[in-house]
Amino acid sequence: MIKQGRLQFINLISPHLFGFSKIKLKNEEDYYFNFAFRHVLTSFGYDVFLDIFYQTTKDNLFFAIHNYHNYKASFWGLEASLIDKKIPIENVLITAKGIVWTQPKGQSFTDKKSELG
Repeated sequence: MIKQGRLQFINLISPHLFGFSKIKLKNEEDYYFNFAFRHVLTSFGYDVFLDIFYQTTKDNLFFAIHNYHNYKASFWGLEASLIDKKIPIENVLITAKGIVWTQPKGQSFTDKKSELG
């Protein structure tokens, strides 16, 4: 329980919390990024992950790298999203998301074996 209390401070590692909504990458074009570290409780333990936000003049992208934990082991996850992409139909935006991850078998708190989520 003390460990989870300390891990909550990971959520403070984000420039957005300190007034930086986006950070410019290049001067000649509009390329921006931001990031955030997160800690979230899960049904089998917890997840510590890194969110990466990337914006160009045409695309809004989101990526996340997950590190899930239970009592005995760690498990991984990768996530990607294309957000509000303009398509040739007038006033229509689409968002697509994909995620792949592993988790403890049966979402057990104590199992070391993993399965795809």
